[in-house]
Amino acid sequence: MRGKGGFGGLQVGYDHQVWGPVVLGVMADVSFGNISGSKPDGNFLSWHGKTDLMGMVGGRGGVSLFENRFFIYALTSFALSRNEAQMRCPAGARFGVCAITGALGISNKKTSTGYVLGGGGEVRLLRNVSFGVEYRYADFGKTEYSFNVPRVGTLTGKSSQELLSVMGKLNFRF
Repeated sequence: MRGKGGFGGLQVGYDHQVWGPVVLGVMADVSFGNISGSKPDGNFLSWHGKTDLMGMVGGRGGVSLFENRFFIYALTSFALSRNEAQMRCPAGARFGVCAITGALGISNKKTSTGYVLGGGGEVRLLRNVSFGVEYRYADFGKTEYSFNVPRVGTLTGKSSQELLSVMGKLNFRF
């Protein structure tokens, strides 16, 4: 299932220029939004997924260039996401699970953990303000969801979650 949507959030961090142009830092962020998607199974039954919260804690390292006006870096972190999986059946299905259950909508919420790898660059606009662009690949592994379906029993499925994102960042430094 492919999801679409967007997120917005806040980030805090600390960077330290350790030697020459080399910079190391720690960061944490939290993002709220809605990335959702759906996939029919061909027998009236449809699966829906939604992610509405993501957070990460990690580090970054890079090089500051041109008298500290430009910074390029790589990052890695521990991450979590809050997800909801739904199973839906329409009324009037003629065959499959939906013919047995009738109209149905069941959801299951879980928090998944994983990791993030990425990189980016920042340009200093003013003494304490910079603008950056960052790419992230997040992998939350496989999560198992179970649904107690009336007149059928328990249906269990696994979902893997990977997220590719590009974000713009406006940073204020203190």
